[in-house]
Amino acid sequence: MKEYDVMITETLQRKVTVEAESQLEAEQKVTDAWDHQDYVLGAEDFTGVSINMVEERERSVEPEKIDALLIRPGAYPEKVSIGTELEDLQKLVGGDIEVTYPFSEEVGLVMNEEGKINGLPLNRALRSEDGDVYDIVAGDFLVVGLTEDSFGSLTPEQTEKFENMFHQPETFIKMGRGVMAIPIPDEQVEQPSDSAVQEEVKKVPLNWEFGEETVSLNVSDYAYGNGLYIGITSYGEDGPEPFADMTVNLPAYSLDPNEAFISGDMSQDLLNFIKENKLGEVLPFEGKSGYGRYKAVAFDMEKLKEFDPKGVSKFMKEHGMPEKYEPAKKKNKDMER
Repeated sequence: MKEYDVMITETLQRKVTVEAESQLEAEQKVTDAWDHQDYVLGAEDFTGVSINMVEERERSVEPEKIDALLIRPGAYPEKVSIGTELEDLQKLVGGDIEVTYPFSEEVGLVMNEEGKINGLPLNRALRSEDGDVYDIVAGDFLVVGLTEDSFGSLTPEQTEKFENMFHQPETFIKMGRGVMAIPIPDEQVEQPSDSAVQEEVKKVPLNWEFGEETVSLNVSDYAYGNGLYIGITSYGEDGPEPFADMTVNLPAYSLDPNEAFISGDMSQDLLNFIKENKLGEVLPFEGKSGYGRYKAVAFDMEKLKEFDPKGVSKFMKEHGMPEKYEPAKKKNKDMER
C-alpha cells in the first residue's frame, strides 16, 4: 500500500471597473481595495479547480506484534513482544524454524530446525502425560499462541501455565541409552539482563568476501562432546542477528578445552579475523570430516572474555579451567582421521 500527497487548487476570479490615469494606477487602486477587504471573493467567483499529485511514497505499516515466551538454555522464561514475520522468528531461534504442537492447548513451540544437528546447547525436556522424557529441545525456542491461520499472542492463562512448565532450566546427563533431565539450582541460573543496565557488547569489524560486518562473539559449548563453541553475531540497521558459527563440532577428536576447529564455510576469513584480533594461535594440525578439512585454533580465553565474559566464565567453570588459564604447549602432530 502506498501514500500520495495530492494538491487541490481552486481558482476564484472577479472583474472590477475603476477610474485611473494609467494601468499601473488602476492595478494599485484594486490592490489597495482588496487589502482593505472591499473585494471578498466567494463561491459566485469560482472559475475552476486543478488536482495534482505532489509526492508518492510507500506507506509505513507498523508490524504486528504478539506476546510470547522466550526459553533460553540455563535461563528462566522471558515474556517478549515479537514480530510474526519469518525473519523475526529466525533471528530469535538463530536459524531456520521448525514448529511443533505437542500440547492440547492452542500453542506452538518455534525452535531451530537444526538445533541438534548443529550441536546447540540442550535446553528443556518435553515430557509425556506420565512425565517421561520423549524429546529435548536444543537452542532457544518460543512458546506462541495460535490463530486460525497464523501465530498469535498467548493468553494470560497460557503464559502462566507454560512459564510454570518451563520455569526451571535443566541440564542433561546420559544414563545408558537414555538421558536424565536435572533441574539447575536457582543460584546457577542465568538472570535475564536489564536492557537499561546491560553491559556494552564489544564489537569489531570482520572482513569477508562480501564486505565488512560489525560483529561480536558469544561463547558456549556443544551439546555433544561439550567442545568449545563460538558464535558470531552481526549488528546492522535492524539490530543484532546471528551471522555465522566460528567453530565446527568434531567430537571424535580430543582437544584441550580452549581449542576448537574452525568452520569451513569461510575459514580463511575467520582465521584472518582471529589473527587480527589476537584471539588465539593456529595449531599445526587439522581435523577431517568427510571431504572437509578444518584448521585447529588454541583460543586465548582472556581475549574471548572481552566479548562474552559471562559465557566464557561459565564455560571455564563447567570444564574445570582455572580463572587464569594457561594452555599446555602442543606438539606438532597429525590429527587427521
